[in-house]
Amino acid sequence: MAIFNSMATEKTNTTETTKEKIIHLLNKSKEYVWMSTGLYPSFYNDTNIKKAMVDAIKRVKQIRIIIAGNAETKKTEVEWLFELENQCKGKLQIKQSERVPHWLIVDGKHFRLEKPHASDGVGVKNLFVTDVKQPVISDILEAKFENWWFKAKSIEHDE
Repeated sequence: MAIFNSMATEKTNTTETTKEKIIHLLNKSKEYVWMSTGLYPSFYNDTNIKKAMVDAIKRVKQIRIIIAGNAETKKTEVEWLFELENQCKGKLQIKQSERVPHWLIVDGKHFRLEKPHASDGVGVKNLFVTDVKQPVISDILEAKFENWWFKAKSIEHDE
């Protein structure tokens, strides 16, 4: 089908390959990054993941993160991200929602879609899609994320 010829797809099945692909997507970011995640501490506190996220924050205009579940515990477990949110004042925005799939949308043309899994670890079954040139695919995924974003709750910040 012609719609799929313009994009690259790849699946992952291990934590290490998932990490490599997420870093790759973050490094491709130029405009924005939208992410829905469980914010699993051992994954997001990894030096390479943290560096890729910090570099993306410096490079892009907007980063939106929806944390699936209670974000209060994540404030201490992935403290650096919330400190960065306070420093970036609006450029990095974090909200919480009860249940959302774990996705990563980069510039509307690079995606990570994760198969749902137990909340106690990193999901390793992922589909990574890069260089999407067909706006219909991007539009659908972005509209779904925006719906989650507007339903998600703001997180109280300690002053």
